[in-house]
Amino acid sequence: MPVALLLFLFGVLFVPSSYAQPDRKVIIVTLDGFPAYALQDPRLPMPTLRRMMGEGAYADTMQPINPTVTWPNHTAMITGVDAVKHNVLVNGRILFGSHGTPPHTEPWVARDLMVHVPTLYDVASEAGLTTAQVDWVAIYHARHINWSFAELPEPDGEIENDLIARGLVTAEQLKDFNKSSAAWRDQIRIEAVSDILHKHHPNLLLLHLTDLDNINHAYGPMSAASFSSMKALDDRLREIIDAVHDSGDLDKTSIFVVSDHGFRTFNKVVHLNTLLRQRGLIRGEGSKINCDAWLMPEGGSALLYVTNESMKTTIIPQLQALFANAEGVDHVYGPSEFAAQGIPVFGDQAPALYITAKPDYALEGGDTGPLITPSTGHGTHGYSNADVKMGALFVAWGANIRNGIRLETIKNVDITPTAASILKLKMDGVEGRVLKEILR
Repeated sequence: MPVALLLFLFGVLFVPSSYAQPDRKVIIVTLDGFPAYALQDPRLPMPTLRRMMGEGAYADTMQPINPTVTWPNHTAMITGVDAVKHNVLVNGRILFGSHGTPPHTEPWVARDLMVHVPTLYDVASEAGLTTAQVDWVAIYHARHINWSFAELPEPDGEIENDLIARGLVTAEQLKDFNKSSAAWRDQIRIEAVSDILHKHHPNLLLLHLTDLDNINHAYGPMSAASFSSMKALDDRLREIIDAVHDSGDLDKTSIFVVSDHGFRTFNKVVHLNTLLRQRGLIRGEGSKINCDAWLMPEGGSALLYVTNESMKTTIIPQLQALFANAEGVDHVYGPSEFAAQGIPVFGDQAPALYITAKPDYALEGGDTGPLITPSTGHGTHGYSNADVKMGALFVAWGANIRNGIRLETIKNVDITPTAASILKLKMDGVEGRVLKEILR
């Protein structure tokens, strides 16, 4: 029987769930903390990004998920679902100690314990495609990453050794990587990307650049320092395009340039745990703190956890009323309202209450001083994803992207199904849609 007929019959009898395309490549670059509204500012010093917008597709704004912080939104972008399903609510995993111990965030938890749904890199790897990541989040010990340059680089790692051999970094610098400037770390990450692209040609590469987020927190969004950081990021984008070109894969590669959230400035800081201490629900100090409830603030929002199970049924309504009347609080959501906000009701990460801040206020830690303290010149995020200031960046450019497409509003859960469509992968259970209007 002719080979062509055999293949035809086999295709009829066996239809795989994905038709992965090994000659197609996708790069997802996140510019942490880049607000969508920056695109409307004529002072934006980013000619490479402007070029990508003109030659590709972009959105006026991309809506993040709640909470509007880094790890939950990176995870939404790579899974296509919100925190109800992927279960990442903070920049790590919330861990709980013994009775009365405040919960804390631990970032170095294995991906399989952190993320509760398949990711784009899982599906790509299982379809026979190759994957790489540079400083992506919630990806520690991921089984489906071929090449990695992690947030905490491994001095004896393959990519790290390549950079050391080229004189770009030393083993000592890698050991103290997070003690250096965010701008320098971003530059080394670009060198890692270039190394991976030239030597390994992955089908999917994930890159997270962090300098702008650090700058916006310290000096405020759209400050002089923020503009300088954005100019540096534009240089990094140009270097990525040059590396793709030099690797010989430019005609096969589609690049998504996105961010995880926007930014707000604020004038006042609210220390809500102070209210818990005033009511005797927090006792002791430092390592000797004992508490019945504890708030984990994230700038524009906070998660409340009850650490005394015997009080749970009575204390939650009382605290909901307490916080609702506090200065700077916009809304206090109870479990019956969680689904509409994308907050999980069940599971060990689910909070008892979800609290959002008003504009010009930020929710931060501290439980022994005044409830309200002043602040100037700083920025933060975490506010409701309905806040237009939290809108994120979306630009797509390259081989499978149509030219000159402008969208109004999309959701960040649309990224994974769209990237999967380019790679001819099937992602089940996603909440986002394929942005067919931008694809060739």
